[in-house]
Amino acid sequence: MKPLYYIFLMLGLAQVAQAGELVISGAYTGKNLYVRNPYNLEEKSFCTREVYVNDQLWLTDVRASAYEIDLSAHGLTSTVHVRIVHGGDCRPTVVNPQVLMQETGYQLSTVTLAPAAIRWNVRGDQPEALYFVEKQVQEKWVVISPAIASAGQASAMHYSTEVAHAAGENTYRIKALLKSGAVHYSPVATFTNEAAPVHFSTRRVKNAIELSRASAFEVLDAYGASMLKGEGTQVDISTLTPGQYFLSVDDQVEAFNVR
Repeated sequence: MKPLYYIFLMLGLAQVAQAGELVISGAYTGKNLYVRNPYNLEEKSFCTREVYVNDQLWLTDVRASAYEIDLSAHGLTSTVHVRIVHGGDCRPTVVNPQVLMQETGYQLSTVTLAPAAIRWNVRGDQPEALYFVEKQVQEKWVVISPAIASAGQASAMHYSTEVAHAAGENTYRIKALLKSGAVHYSPVATFTNEAAPVHFSTRRVKNAIELSRASAFEVLDAYGASMLKGEGTQVDISTLTPGQYFLSVDDQVEAFNVR
């Protein structure tokens, strides 16, 4: 009769032999990984047994045909090493491994601001990349520009677009969306506009809303759709149908009703 420790050792080796590993590494670019997780009919369980991120146990006993590996606890561009332990007879599939790819030499570098424009530099520009200007409004980052297509040249590139600064401090950054799905952000830049704040009242409005100084404005309906855009000292609302609207001026948003 064989010793018990020998039997336990053989059982342990058999379990190791039946297990496999799927490993993926790269730089975190702001997106999570998604995994297809087949069901193993012989073992009567799903393929994935454990998921490790940077050698720390992240998930265990995953009972779903698909799942997400949340990487948001890691800083942008930080190195991420994901190891998925699975059954030997079936193998999970990472649906979007490209989000951990590090674009060699790519860098969003300096951002500069002028009274009516924002400029940024890119090293190792990528083909089919898109750039967006984001502004911090009430502690949230908001896209304030249409997508700007990259020139796609490997040399250093310079981009610029117009911006309208609100009175006071304005904080911006550039968001780059690369063809691979990776997202990069520029350093934050700030511009102080010394102009006086725009004052206006949305109470008891009839045909127009008067602004204390010329400024860009936008009127949105209750669903957030843009109804009017312009610039000046008066917002003509005479063509609006009855309902609730929002006036956005100088980073201020006020509700008003048209009767």
